[in-house]
Amino acid sequence: MGAYFKMQMTDKESLCQNIYTDEIIGSADYLREYEKYAKVGKKGIPVTCYTNFRDSLFHFRKMANCSEEHEIMQQAFAVKEHAHRARTDAMTSVLFYFSRVANSLMNEESIDADTKMQLRILLHKMKNIIMISRMDGMMMPDVSNPKIAREDITAVLEEFFDLVQEKCFIQFVEINDRLGEEKSNCL
Repeated sequence: MGAYFKMQMTDKESLCQNIYTDEIIGSADYLREYEKYAKVGKKGIPVTCYTNFRDSLFHFRKMANCSEEHEIMQQAFAVKEHAHRARTDAMTSVLFYFSRVANSLMNEESIDADTKMQLRILLHKMKNIIMISRMDGMMMPDVSNPKIAREDITAVLEEFFDLVQEKCFIQFVEINDRLGEEKSNCL
């Protein structure tokens, strides 16, 4: 049998605090933020966001309760993986929904050409973020995937909402209501 090394209590405590702050609290804040965006679309974020967040809590508890270094590191990795999935699912579902709204807005005759061009630019930004996030989730070791900062995603959404509010709010509400009547209550 292999040797099992115990992690020093101070190292474990520091690791647990960092994982808790960065992954657990950070993901909870992230999910709350995307729940607000989803509410604008009269929707909710997918259930998978919550199940992955729950799973990250499960692995965190296992990590906090064990003392063997290898097991602690495995559980820390699992916490990060589930938290990342929760955040990615929330973000992609919100962006996917609002890209559908943007696409529908571009088909509205009552919206001027300049606004449609701005919508098209934002639509491409949203789709690029979704594509990069999906590629990042594939974990392909030979491919260098660009990373998108949370602030960049927030900026795209805020730019979209500002444009809609200023230029085509009535059409946005109509399309949002129409899409909101579809079967699923999740984005």
